[in-house]
Amino acid sequence: MLQQTTIAAVRDYYTAWMKRFPTINSLAQASEQEVLRQWEGLGYYSRARNIHKSAQVLDAAGTELPKDYKELLKLPGIGPYTAAAISSIAFGLPHPVIDGNIKRILCRIFLWPKWNKERETQASACLDKWIKPGPAGDFNEAMMELGQKICTKSSPQCGQCPFNSLCLAHKENRQNEIPEATSSRQIIKKTCLIICVHHNHILMTEKKQGLLKGLWVFPALQGHELSPVLEWLKKHDADFKGPLVLKIQNHLYTKYKDQLLPLVFRLESTISLNEEKGCWIPLDKIGDFPMASVYRKIVGELEKCLEKKNTRFICLP
Repeated sequence: MLQQTTIAAVRDYYTAWMKRFPTINSLAQASEQEVLRQWEGLGYYSRARNIHKSAQVLDAAGTELPKDYKELLKLPGIGPYTAAAISSIAFGLPHPVIDGNIKRILCRIFLWPKWNKERETQASACLDKWIKPGPAGDFNEAMMELGQKICTKSSPQCGQCPFNSLCLAHKENRQNEIPEATSSRQIIKKTCLIICVHHNHILMTEKKQGLLKGLWVFPALQGHELSPVLEWLKKHDADFKGPLVLKIQNHLYTKYKDQLLPLVFRLESTISLNEEKGCWIPLDKIGDFPMASVYRKIVGELEKCLEKKNTRFICLP
C-alpha cells in the first residue's frame, strides 16, 4: 500500500483491509471484485490484483509468506524494493531498501547529480556495508523517514541530519540542486463519458485491460468534440437542448491528466448488451462495484441530479 503512496493516505485503508482480510486464506478466497472494492481510492490497482494473486499462490501451496528474499521475488508484483522491505522489516534480514527518498540522500552525500544503474550498484554496495541483521528493518525505516522529514526534496533541514558531516552536497552548499531535477511534462487528455440512464439503472462496463483493469467505467469517446452526435440528436428531437452535462472531473495518473466530461442521457428502453459491452447496474447496488475514485465522484453527482424533479434529459430512442 505504501508504494508511491503516503502514510497518511494509507493508514485507514490498512486498518480496514486487515479487518476484512486478516489472513492469507481470507484474502485468497475473496473475489477480485471484492478486493478491488476494498482497495478503491488508493490507486495503482495492479498492486491490489498482485497481492490477491500472491495470496492465492501461497494458499494453494499451503505455505506462509516466505522469509527468503529470492523466494519473495517469485511472487506476483514483488520486486527488489518490496522484497527488501518485507525481508528486513518483517524478518530482520539485511536487505537494504532503495526508494526515492534514499536515492536523494545518497545523491547528496556523494554529490551524484543524477541516479542511474551505476549509482544503483554503488548505492547497494554502500548500504550492504551499513545495514546489519536484526535491526535491518529499523535501519531501512529510519533512512526512508530521514528522506521524508529531513533530507527533503526542497529546503532540506541539514542542521538536523546525522550525515551532514559526510554530505558533500551540504559542504558545497548544493543540497537544493542535487539531485538534478528531471523534466516531467504532464500530458493532457480529454475524454467524454457517455452516461446512459434507464429508470434507476446506469450503463457501465468492466475494464478488461490497462491501469483500471477490473474496475467499472462508463462508455467513453476520446476528446470533447461531439458535433456529429449532437447534430444527429437535433435532427431527431425538435426540443433538443442537449444532454445533462455534469462537471468536468480530472483523473490524474502516472504522467497523464485526463479531463473527463460526463454527458448524461435518459433512455426510454434498455439497450440489449452482451457481457463485453457492459451491463445495467441498479443505483442502489452501485456501491458493490469497484471503480476509480473519480468515477465514484461522478456517480455521486449523478445521483444528486436524479433526485431533482426538474432535471431534464434528452430522450434517446
